Amino acid sequence: MPKNGKLTLKQQSFVKQYVIFGGNGTKAYQESEYANCIDTSAASEACKLLKKPIIIEAVAREQKKAMKKVDSSLERTLQEIVRVAYSDLTPFIDSHDGSVKDLSTLPADVRAAIQGIQVITAYAKGGDKIIKHKITRDDKNRALDMLMRYHGAYEADNRQKQIDIEGVVKTILDVIKSLPGPDATRIMAGIEGKIGLITEKAD
Repeated sequence: MPKNGKLTLKQQSFVKQYVIFGGNGTKAYQESEYANCIDTSAASEACKLLKKPIIIEAVAREQKKAMKKVDSSLERTLQEIVRVAYSDLTPFIDSHDGSVKDLSTLPADVRAAIQGIQVITAYAKGGDKIIKHKITRDDKNRALDMLMRYHGAYEADNRQKQIDIEGVVKTILDVIKSLPGPDATRIMAGIEGKIGLITEKAD
């Protein structure tokens, strides 16, 4: 162990590779800054490293950092799924022809629920060009399905167990609350009427 109690560059490299390769010491040793070698030698050397307290502690820290990144990525994914499932496009759509009133007014939660935008060009009687936009929203049912799968509702159903509907709803509400203020407020305002889709899907 280094006198200053810090990892050497080679040890740091080994620790990172160990976490990347899911605890495969042999592969981690071969891909780290240590000299490349055959499997048996790499396995032996990795075993020696993993017995050192300083390496054990470093691996634990690196795994914790990796899990934080995963959790952050998962939270962002859930936020996007919830936006699709519960964003209300109605206030931004012209009830006469289904076009978008003004693209520039669409908030983030609504934009996230849009799958595609069609540009329609027309001409008024005076010859003036009129450009309108029609949008196709992402599949709301698919988003709900993904939320159900995340919460394990289908697995519970397959085992003929009682689905934790309150847990599903709590997960969704927690994700909504994690969204930026205006987006969360807008989605929460209409959640009472739409949250029932989840309970209906579970029955």
